Amino acid sequence: ELLPKGTTLHRGWASDPATMMAGVDQSFDGALYIGYHAPGGSGGSPLAHTISNTNYSWFKVNGKLASEFTFNSLYAAERGVPSLFLSGDAWICSAAESENPGMVTVPVKTCVGGSTYSIHPEEACDRIYNGVKEALQREIPVRAVPEVLDVEIRMNSHMMADGAAHIPGAVRIDANTVRLTAESIVDLTLKRWTMQG
Repeated sequence: ELLPKGTTLHRGWASDPATMMAGVDQSFDGALYIGYHAPGGSGGSPLAHTISNTNYSWFKVNGKLASEFTFNSLYAAERGVPSLFLSGDAWICSAAESENPGMVTVPVKTCVGGSTYSIHPEEACDRIYNGVKEALQREIPVRAVPEVLDVEIRMNSHMMADGAAHIPGAVRIDANTVRLTAESIVDLTLKRWTMQG
């Protein structure tokens, strides 16, 4: 009820290859990410995971550990939409700045082991408000999208890796890890859905 009139609020899952970015197209001026967290395979947050806590241990894209933000910002970039702002834990803020030079980030917590050290909620809201305001005043370029995504996926079950190894082009690296290539985030998502069978 605090959103301005004219806002569209999209909730739930649309069963779309864009996953969290469903509905984003070339008509968007920018993307803002609130409440993001470190990826699976990192020690950056007690919430550290990428896409699913039950199926995947971690993802790497072109040799680097990938977060949900990695995938979402690439999806936006493939549609010409710049990623302007992100808030979340300190790990993901640092990673986002590295992946998207020029974007504004606001870390609202640091994490050690299974604990979090969070700033006061009102202070977090103030910092996020001011960070978004700053981001909207900047000329932030659309991140570069690699022509090919070389993806390694570490699964929590060797049985999932067994099935994933049958996807055309997939290569089994070890008992739980598969490597494949994708030409876009949507292509990768469709291959990931195939893995889940």
